Amino acid sequence: MKSWVYYGIMVSILYAGWILVEEYYIKNGYDIIEMVLLSIILAGVLAGFLFYNADRPMFYKIRDSKYWVGIVAIAVFIIITNIVYAQALKKSNNSGYVAALSETHIALVAIGAYILYKSKFSSYGIIGMVLILIGAIFLCI
Repeated sequence: MKSWVYYGIMVSILYAGWILVEEYYIKNGYDIIEMVLLSIILAGVLAGFLFYNADRPMFYKIRDSKYWVGIVAIAVFIIITNIVYAQALKKSNNSGYVAALSETHIALVAIGAYILYKSKFSSYGIIGMVLILIGAIFLCI
């Protein structure tokens, strides 16, 4: 298998753990939005520590305004996505459905990558995206 497949599997496992931890706290009455926001702050502090202690020189990028626009855009997406996801978990009876429905982003990313970056599709990839979208429709019925 290609190395990206291993990373993809690791992300899937980590993501499942994250969802299950959030659901545990939701089911036990914690304010999940507050917890998500505090988690993001902690992640930022830890990332800052890692950035500061990195062996490779990264600080030359700090002066590039386009670099900062990207950082702010990513931060905004992370915060909004986490808040919306936590709300979906809070209102759902089954966190698996929320997780499955959120995975429709795969098709959106593939289409966006095709349009923006001229990425290629395989016939299996197209079939997979269609199946994902059909599954999402069945979850919503």
